[in-house]
Amino acid sequence: MAPFDYIVVSTKAIPAITEETIKLIKPAIASRDTVLVLIQNGLGVEEPYHAAFPETTIISGVAYIPTTQISPGIFAHSEMERLHLGLYGANGSQKASLQLNSFVSLVRSGGGTAILESDIQVERWRKIVANGAVNPICALSRCRDGQLMKVAPLAVDLFRKVMSEIAAIAQAAGYGEVVNSATVETQLVRSLSRPYPGVQPSMMADALEGKRLEVEAILGHLVKIGHEKAVEIPRLETLLVLLQGLDANLKMEATKASE
Repeated sequence: MAPFDYIVVSTKAIPAITEETIKLIKPAIASRDTVLVLIQNGLGVEEPYHAAFPETTIISGVAYIPTTQISPGIFAHSEMERLHLGLYGANGSQKASLQLNSFVSLVRSGGGTAILESDIQVERWRKIVANGAVNPICALSRCRDGQLMKVAPLAVDLFRKVMSEIAAIAQAAGYGEVVNSATVETQLVRSLSRPYPGVQPSMMADALEGKRLEVEAILGHLVKIGHEKAVEIPRLETLLVLLQGLDANLKMEATKASE
């Protein structure tokens, strides 16, 4: 076949899946003209792909598409539909920029809301403020954000404090201008303003279905940066430990079920 213009990866950002995905797509990256598009949650998701394909241009994508399966084959999509796209790393060549603009045009021509970003990591940090708090807490409690805030009086304060720890890491990492206390309040207002029972975050959905969790992409990389920057993050550390335990248990149960 002729070389592909784009290869889009939108799998879960789980190390074992990433490793397998890299093996699967390797034969398809037969040309330096092929662009790899990663539409995944979390921080640092581009790193293993860049390590495997150092000469390949990577477009990094941050998606906002809150969707919940409400019954077999039926999905509820609410609130927004948005895809932020930008180049990963220092690859700012004219050719790479043209390829990025072309992909943005493709998404828009299909009816999608694609937003071009000069620094896509800004959007990754903005999204992790919510994802790093809501996903783990809802997965561990098995409650949607609105449900938990109604049944647990301290839930709103917990969400705020976890988000504030993430904002502190962002500040130390050089993204304090775009991720700060105002960002935290904006994300809290989003959760509080949703109709009851709120949204079912993807990590909660995976936990309920017995699937592996995006622990490292959502929390592990974040905590690693926090430690490197000497930021006090006791709540994030606690959530990471509990989430690693839950993920290990889910893996064990899945292994037993397959035997």
